[in-house]
Amino acid sequence: MRDSTLRALLDISTRWPAENGKIIQMLLAISFDPLHGGFAVQNYLSQGVDVELTGGEERFALEVKSTLGTTVALQEKDLDALRVKYKNDNYIPSVAALRLHSSSDWVVADARAFGIKDIRLTPRDYALSRLALHPLLQLQEIVQREFPKTLQSLKDTVLSPPNGKPLEFLAHILERDMLASASAI
Repeated sequence: MRDSTLRALLDISTRWPAENGKIIQMLLAISFDPLHGGFAVQNYLSQGVDVELTGGEERFALEVKSTLGTTVALQEKDLDALRVKYKNDNYIPSVAALRLHSSSDWVVADARAFGIKDIRLTPRDYALSRLALHPLLQLQEIVQREFPKTLQSLKDTVLSPPNGKPLEFLAHILERDMLASASAI
């Protein structure tokens, strides 16, 4: 991760500590949207999976995590949401994790490698190094390329959003990008 990316993430974390994880999730979703990563994106801030991506025949359900440490916690509710999207809707269950550290970058792991199809994945802390052994390279390459650009282009407004609400601002950006993509077709 570039120093400028890490600094921007830490500035956002300091400014919006209670919303930091959801802000990172929204920035990730925007990084995958049709104008950046080429996917139709549905972002959820409350229940179920965090982000759904669709592009052609490909469909991914992402659980998004960020950490200052070397592990991310997957809770039962996270795993249940991934299982439902996999079993009922045939989405590829995925974990997107970011360590806020200069020597780290996004890892996007295929949760099927951890037994989700057999419902063996258990709630616990997962080492980022273990997740990195099972990458979804297509998604990982997109987010590693697009997330820093998205962050740099939006960080100033995220730090001081016009309405004082960074999540509403980012939701508006994602909606705008989705509409711009639809009108271009």
